[in-house]
Amino acid sequence: MNPQDETSAMQPENKVLALNLDCYMELIDNIDEVVLSDNPFDYLRKIPAFNMGAYLHISALGDISHNYPKRLYHQNLPQSAVEEFEQAVAERLPPCAKSCFLNQTFSWLSDIVTSPSVPEKDRQALAGYLDIVKDGLCMPLYGPHNSNGYIFIGLNEDKSAFTPEMPYQLLSLAQLMHTRYRHIAEKRQKRTKLTPREGDVLELISLGKTNSEIGDILSISANTVSGYVSQIFLKLDVSDRVSAAMRSQAMI
Repeated sequence: MNPQDETSAMQPENKVLALNLDCYMELIDNIDEVVLSDNPFDYLRKIPAFNMGAYLHISALGDISHNYPKRLYHQNLPQSAVEEFEQAVAERLPPCAKSCFLNQTFSWLSDIVTSPSVPEKDRQALAGYLDIVKDGLCMPLYGPHNSNGYIFIGLNEDKSAFTPEMPYQLLSLAQLMHTRYRHIAEKRQKRTKLTPREGDVLELISLGKTNSEIGDILSISANTVSGYVSQIFLKLDVSDRVSAAMRSQAMI
């Protein structure tokens, strides 16, 4: 093979990317491992051309006891992007999430940025992401009792490089992951009569988080977390975090 042929083999002209069937089925079969992992992107990085991701849990509609953004997982986001994202969701849905929920389906980031129906301020805020990714998928997620979510998957390729079914593969995986997560969280809460906030703390204990880390994630003080931990131990009839985590896993 001459050098020109070798280059052609490495970079085919009509490159079309999709999640292969074996990988897709593996993720579905192991969805509980994805849900219960410290960060779901540890698994979702298997997505072809994956560059970065953000996954947001949104508190149930009308729930004023929790902060509006319930939880944010992310991977490979620059720190400046993380700070901007967290600042945005503290007051409202991110522009990309808002657009997706209005359309009730996934959107390509490049389409949102160029859409005349998206407010100029939102388009300018999102355009910066296209400086660090070639494109990305923005997907609304729907959970039981209005416990919705949102996921962004940044990609190293233009959308033209992917098969038409690729976005639907990722949407189905993300929706399954979110629904399963919410079912597990609700089951734990019902079985132990934990309050929603205690359920959040128990979930993070199960992920090995310290009181300080839990406080940072939930935007409460470490002392407040300590109070929740004491109540959880009492309700679960345990005396340490390892036992609480084991009881939590047994309730799935």
